[in-house]
Amino acid sequence: MDYDEISAELERERTWRFEDLNFLHNLETSIEDEELRRKYRKTLIVMLYSHFEGFCKFAFDYYITAINNQRCIRSSLRPPLITASMNKEFTAYDDLDRKCKIFRKSLPDDSKLHRFSRRHDFVCAFDDFLKVIAEIPENVVDTESNLNPIVLKKILFRLGFDISIADTYKGQINRLLKYRNDIAHGKAYDGIEETVYSDIKKSTISVIEGIKELIVHSIRDKNYLAVPHQNQAM
Repeated sequence: MDYDEISAELERERTWRFEDLNFLHNLETSIEDEELRRKYRKTLIVMLYSHFEGFCKFAFDYYITAINNQRCIRSSLRPPLITASMNKEFTAYDDLDRKCKIFRKSLPDDSKLHRFSRRHDFVCAFDDFLKVIAEIPENVVDTESNLNPIVLKKILFRLGFDISIADTYKGQINRLLKYRNDIAHGKAYDGIEETVYSDIKKSTISVIEGIKELIVHSIRDKNYLAVPHQNQAM
């Protein structure tokens, strides 16, 4: 995919979200009472988190879509992406009702035997599984409605990224979540100071920008491939 096209798509998503935040922030200027302003900023914090999670979900889903559009065979992808694309096959293996054809009637309740049979079938078919065009489901990306550093790390792991990236943003994300949770639990009754909100907004934007660049460069450089730049698309 073209670098400019990828960047532009994510930039459009980022832009409308930032415009929405700025619109809500500008409404604050119409509030004359500072106490009411502090209380209003609680709404801004909640919306800031919403757009943070929303952008990250969009960006990672976009990454999956971009990979699927390349129609790569599974064997050309990084192991976590192969794993993600084989959910159907793994589900069939996990099906405890799937019995060995040879012993289905004579030994219907021998769970160990039937488990071995499923494993045998999986091993025999594995080479063929790797020759299939990968189709990664979107449900691989699950923000769990609480995109904390651990949840981000799980998403990065499933998509084959360096999970230490989550540690880079740990402080910024945790601070945003602390204030969002304090608001939800009634601990921010007096509201949020302007300097606090501005600082949280700035740090959250830096995380969004970082995720955007991660996705853009990973698609551009084909880092989803086991050997970057050597696609075996069909």
